[in-house]
Amino acid sequence: MQPEHALELDLGIDKRLRDGTIVSLDLVNTQINNVFETLSTVPNPIPTPPAPAYGVVYQPVNTAKLSSQMAMLTVRKEPIHGLGYYLTATLARSIPTGIPIQSKGFSVPANSVQQCSDGGSAVCIPYLKGYGALSYTTLDGTYLKVGVDYEGKNNTYFQPPFALYDLTVRRPVSKEFDLQLSAYNLLNTNSFSGLVTPNAGVPMIGQNGAGQYGNYAAALPFPQIPVQPRTVRLQFRYHVGR
Repeated sequence: MQPEHALELDLGIDKRLRDGTIVSLDLVNTQINNVFETLSTVPNPIPTPPAPAYGVVYQPVNTAKLSSQMAMLTVRKEPIHGLGYYLTATLARSIPTGIPIQSKGFSVPANSVQQCSDGGSAVCIPYLKGYGALSYTTLDGTYLKVGVDYEGKNNTYFQPPFALYDLTVRRPVSKEFDLQLSAYNLLNTNSFSGLVTPNAGVPMIGQNGAGQYGNYAAALPFPQIPVQPRTVRLQFRYHVGR
């Protein structure tokens, strides 16, 4: 195994508008040589009896290169009173090259294919992820916010793109105390009642020795991972020094 060598270039710009809105743009380009990868291979994807249905070999390898780029745009206005908003969107990709491939069967990661996880040991890198929220604060300090979290393609749940909503309501009770009610996954989206649905997720893309791409180990399940179900919290908050 050879040591990794990384070069990263970052560029960030912030701009404050006259109405108090702040616009931020961040660009990141990372190039890593000899990056460590765990190569998963299926040497016999179409077995003949009495061979087992499938077999998987895990092997640490050095790839030739991992090229990653990210662009994040954020627009926010969060006044003490009145209407506020927050919007952030991230485009990201991570593409490996130089991974050795098997003469038979398929292996992941695949060359020139967007990185993702193998079922939980690594983190997916979504093409697009975003969050947006509208908020309003009255003169007496009552606060209301409605937000939406967008999980794009290649998300960590192995699901097609979807959105999750949240809600926050805060009401001052006195100078020192306030009461807050918050709800995550307000519409109880894609929680599957806490159950995993086998063979319903987005398949991993593997590559064989002929340079062909396909569903990695079709016999292996890649289940959709359920989202945390609707969660409601009621909080009493005390502020020191008011």
